[in-house]
Amino acid sequence: MRRCRTISARKLVAAVTLCVAALPLSAQELAVWAGDRRLTTHPLPVCLVWNHSVTGGLVADCLDAEAGALILRRSYLHDAAAGLGEVPGRGRMRSDPRGGYWIEGIDDALPDGLILRVGSAAVAHRLMPDPFGALALPLPPDTGRVILRLDP
Repeated sequence: MRRCRTISARKLVAAVTLCVAALPLSAQELAVWAGDRRLTTHPLPVCLVWNHSVTGGLVADCLDAEAGALILRRSYLHDAAAGLGEVPGRGRMRSDPRGGYWIEGIDDALPDGLILRVGSAAVAHRLMPDPFGALALPLPPDTGRVILRLDP
């Protein structure tokens, strides 16, 4: 038979303090709004992921929060096709070993949120913690204009 060990209150407080200190400082969420209706929320950081409407390749904009503003941190692009690529002075481009490339260090504040026209089912706009992962929160296809912004 095993005996239960007791720990002092001081050790318990220290253990809880260490666990709490390991939590993210900001537990902010991204909210998706269609007019005055909130469609969904997702914890930050998160990536807005979709399939390019012409090539079908993966595209992602990864978002976070800082100082009360929504921030575009980085983007993933499957190809350097027309309209996709690096903008001088706006991040650094690096290849991804799985193909495509990232533009990192964009760090653009989006104080009014990100306005988006949700595309068809083939475009498949979705929110994902990792653009290459399996977990996804799909946005309803053909919803029309939505705004992604910090949840108040």
